[in-house]
Amino acid sequence: MADSERHGVLSHALREADFGRTLQPRGVVGRTGDGVAEVAGLDHIAYEELVRFDSGALGMAFDLRTDGTGVLLLSSDATVRAGEGVV
Repeated sequence: MADSERHGVLSHALREADFGRTLQPRGVVGRTGDGVAEVAGLDHIAYEELVRFDSGALGMAFDLRTDGTGVLLLSSDATVRAGEGVV
């Protein structure tokens, strides 16, 4: 690829990029069982706040601890896996 082509591709990508998005804190599932996911990294989550897992499943924060958060799964726990991201 020539330099001019690379410049054109990068320029187009920058024009189309959405820089208006805000970053959200992300958590990571440690384990799941009995309809509950243990999540680390959601330090500022509120009680009964809704979260969405990377798989699309929904959950509700209910056990707020300093070492993690217990999230009640509102969808099937079969779709949520350890290592999956949570927003």
